[in-house]
Amino acid sequence: MNSNVNITQKSALAIISSNTPSTDELVNIAKEIREEHFGKNVIIHILSNAKSGNCSEDC
Repeated sequence: MNSNVNITQKSALAIISSNTPSTDELVNIAKEIREEHFGKNVIIHILSNAKSGNCSEDC
């Protein structure tokens, strides 16, 4: 987690108070936290296999 972003007490309690949160519940909580701090925009980063020969970097 980004140390520059503080999670609200309400969000933290929602995460830890659930006995057995389902994947859907955790995804929804994470979505709410992300939208609260960063809006609805999402940035996707892709890791490329360097051995495939498609890497643009000279490693």
